[in-house]
Formats: sequence, C-alpha cells, structure tokens
Amino acid sequence: MSFFRNIAHRLSAASQSMSVARRQLGVAIVRIVFGGVTAVLYGLHFPQRQFLWGSDAVVTPADTATILSATHSWTLYSLFPSPLGGECLYWLGLIVSLLFAAGLFVRVTPLLFFVLTWSLYQRNAFALDGGDNLLLILTIYLMFADLSALSLDRLLFGPRREKNFAWLSGMLHNFAVTACLLQLAILYFDAGFYKIQGHVWSSGTAIYYILRSNLFALPGWGDYIWRSAALVTIGTYGTILFEIMHPFLMWHRRLKYLIFSGAVVLHAGIGLLMGLVWFSLTMIGAHAILFDDDEYLRLLKFMRAVYGNLNQAFRRPLVMESHTFDPTAAAEANPSAG
Repeated sequence: MSFFRNIAHRLSAASQSMSVARRQLGVAIVRIVFGGVTAVLYGLHFPQRQFLWGSDAVVTPADTATILSATHSWTLYSLFPSPLGGECLYWLGLIVSLLFAAGLFVRVTPLLFFVLTWSLYQRNAFALDGGDNLLLILTIYLMFADLSALSLDRLLFGPRREKNFAWLSGMLHNFAVTACLLQLAILYFDAGFYKIQGHVWSSGTAIYYILRSNLFALPGWGDYIWRSAALVTIGTYGTILFEIMHPFLMWHRRLKYLIFSGAVVLHAGIGLLMGLVWFSLTMIGAHAILFDDDEYLRLLKFMRAVYGNLNQAFRRPLVMESHTFDPTAAAEANPSAG
C-alpha cells in the first residue's frame, strides 16, 4: 500500500511542479522582440504599402489567389480586396503589433497578431526574409503562454489572478515554452544537417558564394571576408558546427550560454553582412526563451550592482588634504631657493 501511496505522491508533486509557469521573462522578451520587429516593418513599408500589399500591388490579387490556391492558404486581404479594406487591415496590423509588443490585452493580442501578420505575409510572399516562418510558428505556441510579464497589462491591472484554473494555465504555459524550445532545436538540427549535404558547405566555400551574391550582400566588411580563404573556411565550417551542436547543447545549464553567444555572433553577422537585419533580430530574440527567470533576475541584480558602483565612483567627491604653509619646511625641501 505504501508503494502506491509513494507513486501517487510523486505524481502529485510532478503535476504541481508542471503547473508552475516557468520562463515567463523569456517568453515576454520574445513577445517584445516579435511585436517590435513586426511593428517596425509596418512602419518602414508604410510609404510603399499600396505597392506591396494594396489592391493594385505589384503582386496582383489574382496572382495571390493562384498562389493561395496552390498552397491551400488564406489571407484577410483577399476577403477585403478594396483599397479601403487593405488600408484598414494594414493600420490594424500596425496597431496590434504595437499592442502585442507592449503587452496590452495579452489574452487577445497574440491571436490577432498571428492572424494579421500571417495575412500580410501571405498577401505578398516575395517580401519575406525567412524569419517570418519562425516568428509565426512560435506565435502559435505563445498563444497558450502567460505573456503578462514585462507588460502594460501587469503595470495597469496588476498580476493575473486565476484561482480555479491556475494549474491549467501554468501547464499550458510550460507546454508552450517546451514547444518553442523544441522548435528551435528542430530548426537548427535541420539547417545544420541540410548544409552538410551541399557541396559548397562540405568543401568550406559556402560563405564565399553567399557574400558574393548580389541579392544578399552589403558592401564593406564582406569584401574583406570573402577575399580571405581562412575567414571563408572558418565561417563556413563554424556555421555548420554551431548549427549541429545547437539542438544538443541548448538544454545544458551552462553550455546554453555558449549557444546563445554563438547565435548572437552568427545572426549579427548575417544581419550586417547580408542585410537581413529583421531576420537576424527575430532569430536572436527567439533565443531569449533559453533562460530561466532566476537567471534573468541574477543578471538584473548584477547590472544594478555595476550601475551602483559606477554611479558611486563618478559621484564620489574629490577629497584633498589641507596643509599649512611652513616656510622652514619649504626651504629645507628646496635649498636652492635660499
């Protein structure tokens, strides 16, 4: 009987542990990055919104309908094909992205953010840079997470109080976090092992061809890299090594810091050298979910301590000792003066 009681106790403890929402700060940072990046894209393309997504866009509604039929997809822009409809959807998407980033009405805005962002991308798939795939997939998972941390909702209305279904909310949140982590692992596993099957990657020359492309290249530092055989080889094999290690080391308590650093270096290089800035910000922001709340709190405590020490050092008054002038001592110190 004690055996079954012990099993029941362990199951109860595991269930209770799983119902406590974890990594709330991490998913909040992902929310801020995703919403912020999308809002900036709306703002940057605002003057060209009719050319890219309007009723008379470069990709006509008929072309979009053909693509959607072939991919079995949908977009709200097809339901409201008039110029006014497209204009309203664009403004609504911009507003929802800002609300999502700010964390206002977080129970509703994740769903609206996904629907409107999906509709925008499906209206003109040629305006994408690759980061939209991860952004949309993770947003689906984030619908089930508690996104109230670092939000206006918590600032204005206080923390959530869910007495009856708090355990269910916590479990859904943790499953959403796990799904996001698994998605990152699958993404880099697939990317790494796909690369090693290509000739230019296995031969160590892929970075050369990437930086020499006219489609994805910015003049400047890229020229110094592709002219160096050593840098090209290091960059090519380093990318493969990082992507293959990523799915396995991201779960380790300490080695995940190395993975995060590698992600920052890799995607910052992609953003600077290839011009895929928003793709890079999306990929780096998604890695915020690797860390626990305690790790973020320790980082915040460390930054406060550093700020306090620097502030104290700069505000410390300059203390000078006062001395009474003694002519005899002065004469002894400088005999030639006599």
